[in-house]
Amino acid sequence: MSPSPKPRRPASSRAAAAGLLLLAALALLLGEAMRRGLYTTSDEPEHLKAARELAYGPGVVSNFEHPVVMKLLAAAALRPERPTPFVLETRDGRRAFPWLYAALVLVAGGWAARRSGAAAGLAVAATLAAEPTVRAHATLVQSDLLLTLFLTAAAAAVDLAGSAAGERRRFLLLGAGVAYGLGLASKYSALPFLAPFLAVAAVSLLGRRRQPKASRAARRKAPARVEGEGPPRARLVAAGKAVLLLVGLPSVVLAFAVQQAALSGTPLPELEAGIARKFEGLPEGETALAAAERLPRGAAAYVAGLLWVKASATPGARYNYFLGKVSGDGFLLYFPVALALKLTTATVLLLAGAALAAGAGLARGPAPRRRRLAPLLLRRSGVAAALGASYLAMAALSDVNIGVRHVLPCVPLFLVAAAGTLRTLLCRRRRLAAGLLLLAALLAAAEAFALRGREIPFGNLLAGGPPGIRKVLSDSNVEWGEAQQALFDRVDEGGLGRVGAVILSLDVEEAARHGIRQVDELDAQPLDTVVMSVHLHDLGLALADNTESYRNVAWLRGWLVPLVLGVKERATSVEPLGDSYLVYRLRPSS
Repeated sequence: MSPSPKPRRPASSRAAAAGLLLLAALALLLGEAMRRGLYTTSDEPEHLKAARELAYGPGVVSNFEHPVVMKLLAAAALRPERPTPFVLETRDGRRAFPWLYAALVLVAGGWAARRSGAAAGLAVAATLAAEPTVRAHATLVQSDLLLTLFLTAAAAAVDLAGSAAGERRRFLLLGAGVAYGLGLASKYSALPFLAPFLAVAAVSLLGRRRQPKASRAARRKAPARVEGEGPPRARLVAAGKAVLLLVGLPSVVLAFAVQQAALSGTPLPELEAGIARKFEGLPEGETALAAAERLPRGAAAYVAGLLWVKASATPGARYNYFLGKVSGDGFLLYFPVALALKLTTATVLLLAGAALAAGAGLARGPAPRRRRLAPLLLRRSGVAAALGASYLAMAALSDVNIGVRHVLPCVPLFLVAAAGTLRTLLCRRRRLAAGLLLLAALLAAAEAFALRGREIPFGNLLAGGPPGIRKVLSDSNVEWGEAQQALFDRVDEGGLGRVGAVILSLDVEEAARHGIRQVDELDAQPLDTVVMSVHLHDLGLALADNTESYRNVAWLRGWLVPLVLGVKERATSVEPLGDSYLVYRLRPSS
């Protein structure tokens, strides 16, 4: 007798899978456009230098402020000889990142579909493909996309493990450990987040797995202990052990293995010399060098990176701009407000509406309904919401407020949570829930399309568009060097005379080819025109009112404020050059 054929997946499931693949392909195409269209941004030269050292030089001897995955991905795409201009090197190094962006769209959409239905999955995937801020930063040689992808994958695996059992549960938990390990090897902020991640994972395993009817009938005849039953304390201990052994331990081991493999070709003297250069004048340098002497090279480089991040994240180490003010201390509301203004309007309203509706649903209404609603909300949205809120809270307590990109992991987590919330609250009106999610995605795409080409300085309708975002945010939220080609083209048109640039992330070599000189003192050279980035313009005006005594803040205030005010005083006219630059025509110096 021939074996019975395997059951086929429903047509709706196949259609949803095809839709997710199409959206991932769309994200890849959009990411490719970003990879090719954006000029070299502020941090990418250092990252690419480290990637070239890894691929064709002495190994990992610089850029310790990031683990190695970003460097490995960029290094794999670099040519043996560096091309000219440098932006070609940048675009080479970015090659892998649009593919990882497409993977993020697929993972988040698949997770939402599994938890809340096909429409929810398609809506989440479409929204991630549309969001300008996510799309722009996801295709750069940066670690933000990497952590977002791996944290989302780990969260999805942990969430699905909560409703699985046996080998499937262990496989999912181990998958979460692998994904989180790659996150640890991508960005150092994954390390302090490991504890809350494991705590949420352990709690998610405490819920009882839904049993098939036959099993429930069997239990009525002969009660037996099943997975998820037992005293609460014993269940919590068991869940904690499972999470530590299958998620925590593998993640740390994998991160160490990746680091060690990447540094296997780096001679110890070169590593120590690189650490000494990086930490010159810093007290953390002695600890970093001691670690290099005693630990394997991969672990030593990781310790050096953690020490560097610690040193550069202390109060006063950064210039944080928020609501027209600058401070060396962080602003508690910076990241929540940044998300509210840098995501599309429809996405912000969807996330806020879902959160308010969930709170109202749990606080009001008949008690039986609330008791029924709570476990459903937890199952569909609990893990994503808890992890997103935890990551946002961790970032809000930081003294580093230099861009919404640092909380990109919150975006897919909150989207999955919002989809689960609508699916639960509108359980009897599923078409309405699906319609709202898809409408939000469509409106997000429409707003993104209307502001295409302005992805880095994007501001939603609540912010007043890209011009309005400058009233609240600066740094990589408004100008990051991505529009330098427009500057070079404008200078080539002529009519500007001798041009100086007040731009933090200027490609100095390419600027010199176009006759542009970098300026940090106005009277040091004769100039007819100064092109100033809106980032430094707004920062300089805000620093004029700053009285903090932090060394770095005082240093920046000492030269930037006179420069900005001097340019404005000598200017006979000013005109914008896109969203990124201001072109000042100067009268001759007296």
